[in-house]
Amino acid sequence: MKEENNLQGRSPNCRRLTPTPLDLGHLSHIFTCSMDPKANEVSPSKTNGSDDDVITRVLGEFGPWQLRSLLILFLCKIPAAWFMACILFTAPDLYPEEEYKCDTTSFGPVDNCTVSLDHCYVMVNYGDSGYAMRQCRKFLYTTGFHSLTMEFDLVCLCDFFVAWSQYWHLFGLLIGGVAATKLMRVLSPRQIYGSGNWVLLMCSLLMGLVKDFSLHCGLRCLAAVSCCFMITSGHAIFSDITAGRYRLGALLLYDCFWALGLILLPGLASGAPSWQHIYLGVTLSLLVIVFLLPWTPDSPRWQLLHIKETQLAIERTVGILLEAARTNGSIHRVSKELPLQLGELREKLHEPKPAVYWMQLWMGQRRSTFHLVAVHMALATFMVVNTGLLLHVRSFGREHLVSNTLAMGLAEMLGCILALYLTFNQREHKWQWAGAFAMAVGSISSICWFLAEEDMPEVYGLTLGLLMASLPQAAVACAQSMILACLGELVPQEQRSCLSFSAVTWARVWQLSASFLTLLRQVSPALSLSAFCLLVILGGLCTCCLATPEGDQEPEGAAVNKKQHLIAYT
Repeated sequence: MKEENNLQGRSPNCRRLTPTPLDLGHLSHIFTCSMDPKANEVSPSKTNGSDDDVITRVLGEFGPWQLRSLLILFLCKIPAAWFMACILFTAPDLYPEEEYKCDTTSFGPVDNCTVSLDHCYVMVNYGDSGYAMRQCRKFLYTTGFHSLTMEFDLVCLCDFFVAWSQYWHLFGLLIGGVAATKLMRVLSPRQIYGSGNWVLLMCSLLMGLVKDFSLHCGLRCLAAVSCCFMITSGHAIFSDITAGRYRLGALLLYDCFWALGLILLPGLASGAPSWQHIYLGVTLSLLVIVFLLPWTPDSPRWQLLHIKETQLAIERTVGILLEAARTNGSIHRVSKELPLQLGELREKLHEPKPAVYWMQLWMGQRRSTFHLVAVHMALATFMVVNTGLLLHVRSFGREHLVSNTLAMGLAEMLGCILALYLTFNQREHKWQWAGAFAMAVGSISSICWFLAEEDMPEVYGLTLGLLMASLPQAAVACAQSMILACLGELVPQEQRSCLSFSAVTWARVWQLSASFLTLLRQVSPALSLSAFCLLVILGGLCTCCLATPEGDQEPEGAAVNKKQHLIAYT
């Protein structure tokens, strides 16, 4: 009888952490590779002597499945860039007398009113009572494009409207980053990504319909929260499914799709008869991401760590790994012991770890504390300049808005590529190269203050102004991408997620001031550009002060180990 049971396979000799249900038993036969019998054997050297876990061994560092997933996740950067920069095209500057005039009918007969040159104030003659200066509230428009400033009759406060509207977008980015990080404790990154996409679609539709200024600002804030949900969760997903130098490269090139969004924005906005049609175009583009949601992966380690039921956690993780292995053509890496290995990894992930608090970041050596202060200051200045320079293109005139936006997008893309080159080729000296480049470019562009007083042809002035705005944008994109990708090199592994959250949140708080710094252009466009150049020099100086510890100088991405992202979930 005992021999019969052994023949029927009813008394297996393998050790199991938990009773394996029938479904998981069937899965073991699905991913058993008959073509390669060695795939069913688990080498002790692979389970005990390696830093890579079973998920990394099955997925590999990179493959067709990771490439498809990266392209899908990177797409969220394009609408995020559009919602950030669309204010350039939905609220352009208008020219008085040519495109708008003050409607003086509410002040009495036309003969009793004298309008100022900018058509923002009216001197009203009340006869024996004297004169009174009134602010114009209604305008008559003669331009073909219907902008947001025309919708709200704010043509005389166009700069303040753009700054205030952009402030709410930046505030939404701040709130969205904090909320997405906290929500990732209870919701999977894919759930946050999908919910952010649907909410962004609804906000885009509503923004094209509402005609109330307060609702417009509120929807811009909510849209920014949704964008940040997608950016943060997408970052967590592709950081979990890639490894080694490919993960580091993906982190460095994440902002390339942001730059691509800036390049595509003028094409989206050109020919639109009103600001509502621009939002309609953005809404239709979001349908592409909605269509690709079924192919958007989830984080396998999040599933294994956070799902309460062990059976369900292992089944979902196995499903992700099988899909990746089939697409990558690496099904031979999958062993029939995969559920057992995932169960062991789940137990390891659930082992109690010492809590890491924010104050512990600052309790190390004096040199490490100095590096933390430097990286916080550098990232804050770069984020302020990145947003401010983008809005500063309005200073070059509406006629050159398309070419200037294209130039800023190209400059940012070149900056990301330069960061990739410096990170993989300069290694421990990459910080000094990026910082020196920022300081050199900032110093060169600062001479715009002196050139502003020179009498030169308009074409030369516009070309120099564009060049002096694009070069700092490239330097800022280079240093900012490098800091965000290699931030974990500055602290021990268990403190990396805490440092990342602290530095990014701190930088986004200061980023709120970027839109108001652009108001300096009312004094002089050169003053506004010079202020941003000084910040670039300061950020470059702080970047030069950074240094990678001796053990974290590998260009293969050891500084952004996958465990950094697991700590962020817990």
